Amino acid sequence: MKVDKFEKVNSELHLRISWNEEEWRQVLNLARGEIAATLKVKGFRPGKSPISSVDQFVPASRILEVAEAIAIEKAVKYLVRKHNKQIEGYRIYTRIVEKVSFSEVQLLFKLEALPSLILGKYKNLEIKESKIKINANEIQQRLNQKRTELATFKTKKTATTFGDKVVIDYVGYVDGEKLKYGSEKNNELILGSKKMIPGFEESLIGLVPGDKKQITLSFPKNYTSDLAGKQVDFKIEIKKILTPIPASDDEIVDRWKHPNLKVTADISDTIVDQIQKEREEQNKPKLIAEITKSILTNSKLEIPKPYFAREFSEMKKNEMKRITFETKKDFADYLQSQDKTPAQFDKQLEERLLQLIEEVLLIHEIAKKEKITVGVEEVDKYYEFLRNYTQKSQVDIEKMYPRSSLENHFLKYKVENFLLTNNLASNMGSSEETSTKKTTKPSSKAKKPSSKTKTSSISSPTKTIKKNNR
Repeated sequence: MKVDKFEKVNSELHLRISWNEEEWRQVLNLARGEIAATLKVKGFRPGKSPISSVDQFVPASRILEVAEAIAIEKAVKYLVRKHNKQIEGYRIYTRIVEKVSFSEVQLLFKLEALPSLILGKYKNLEIKESKIKINANEIQQRLNQKRTELATFKTKKTATTFGDKVVIDYVGYVDGEKLKYGSEKNNELILGSKKMIPGFEESLIGLVPGDKKQITLSFPKNYTSDLAGKQVDFKIEIKKILTPIPASDDEIVDRWKHPNLKVTADISDTIVDQIQKEREEQNKPKLIAEITKSILTNSKLEIPKPYFAREFSEMKKNEMKRITFETKKDFADYLQSQDKTPAQFDKQLEERLLQLIEEVLLIHEIAKKEKITVGVEEVDKYYEFLRNYTQKSQVDIEKMYPRSSLENHFLKYKVENFLLTNNLASNMGSSEETSTKKTTKPSSKAKKPSSKTKTSSISSPTKTIKKNNR
């Protein structure tokens, strides 16, 4: 096997590979052996017929087809082994069989240039974090939630209100047919928990034990595809009502089982620590985005236009397929329902693709420079956890979570932690409005806090997809 042609065409590499007569004869015999392993010939057991029978019972086109596949696989391995330096930074995107017969074969491989990133400064960027502010109202709200979470319940005979726990029997029907997973007996439900579809829990307010009720609701549009948006009828019976008795301070200490909580005086400190850690986790994506933006500003990113166009085409095809499957709508109807033009959809997709390319390149370049790796044992340990958690076989789990996907996930996690460790101007900020963690003991009433998440966008690529000093 040899490379007869090694030509650069714009951003592509074209490689022509041929075999000498003896090498090609060996490939043809491998093909015959592969076919013979499944061939059924009278007088022989399945797969036990001699290789010589292949030419007699199998069309020549089939033998050459199998030989082509073997030749292509061998050629790829040959290029990686013998020409790895020449093809570094490229990937094969098409394989053309230029000639094939029982006497010769000639293949043309076309490789396209991959995106590249020359890293600028990526450490000691001194990114400043906002101080985490925790006020007394937030602590009060969290304390009230904890009192409810650790509450005990006692039976009551009066009408239900939000916060009560009800024991119910219910049966759901869609188009007159009983739902396989939409019925349950002695189901315990806390009213207001939003565990059921919208309208279900609200319909049970004001009922007393023994009451029966029929309601008609609709499944949310983002529900499972077979039920999304469909009308559902429920028959419900209230069997028991329990009202919560909020946990006292002593009961919180006893029931929370928090390692830092020993006495009632520690409750506020423990709550502040908990909120602090949650905020730190919530702030991580924003900090990572800021660090990434700073690194890319001082780095040189080049994305070949043919590569981007091919990736965009594939991404758009998959996204359209996903949308039509999930929404059960024609793609044009979907765009209309979202008040989007095809151009707007394409622009948003381009932004997503560009962000993905930037992220992947950044992670792998930093991992390479800092020698950050993911060990086989790390992935195996997670597979073990998934097997125990899902009770599925390793084969089934690897179909859902391919090893390469897990490796990339762990690598991303490690690199992001490296970036946070090496680029923040200081440790995470502490509470401002509660300058000391000791606070006035909150009262028993408070509202549930709300949270908002901001997302950032990245400009779409222009005519020349080349970025430097953005």
